Amino acid sequence: MGEAVRRRAFAKDQGERHPLIQLLRDERLEQNIYQRELAQRMGVSQSRVNQLEQGAHDARLSTIEAYAEALGYSLEYTIVPTDETIS
Repeated sequence: MGEAVRRRAFAKDQGERHPLIQLLRDERLEQNIYQRELAQRMGVSQSRVNQLEQGAHDARLSTIEAYAEALGYSLEYTIVPTDETIS
């Protein structure tokens, strides 16, 4: 099992947020935006934003993009190789 998968599994077991979600949540708080307001901007319910921030389930990329856009940001993507050999 790859290290990233182990970290993700550990984070899920521990109820921790994904680092990207944590960054977005921190930015929401920095901008003094309530979950309800962000939800309106995204076109979802406040409970959906709460579930996303709490790591209740895996979020779709489009949901994370909508969250970032509601805060005035866009996502950039970088793919980097792991240290593991792919067979």
